[in-house]
Amino acid sequence: MSTYIEAADLEKRWPVTSTWGGSDELEEIIGYAESYIEGRLAPGYSVPFSTAYPAVKDLCIDESYRRLLLGRSAEKAEELRLDIDRRITQLLDGDMTLVDDSGGQVATNRTSGQVWSETMAYKPTFDMRDAEYQHIDPSRLEDEEDADEVLP
Repeated sequence: MSTYIEAADLEKRWPVTSTWGGSDELEEIIGYAESYIEGRLAPGYSVPFSTAYPAVKDLCIDESYRRLLLGRSAEKAEELRLDIDRRITQLLDGDMTLVDDSGGQVATNRTSGQVWSETMAYKPTFDMRDAEYQHIDPSRLEDEEDADEVLP
């Protein structure tokens, strides 16, 4: 059973697919295509999606069609694969935003590489040395003293 699209969505975009197999075959192809798209988007988004976002539906329709094309026109299937890859890369790289039906941005699970902390510029207080050699970064102590001087 498909999650984001149905055979009718595929046939609406690519009418020729209605002659390429029965609904059971199309549903099977759609299921594999949806799993593939989820797998490709998983590095940037929490999958499975709770709803069928327009871009996800679009990718699933095109991936389903691409899979149907494989035995019919490898050249067209390859062109479509490159286009699908480009769109997925744009979503994962942040060059394109995944939006819901109302135009709101869908949250990603990406981070910018490093988690921000107000103490990240200072050396750690605790490390692998013996406890008697542990100390607070002098720069942090100075910043704390400077902050205390500013307060009334």
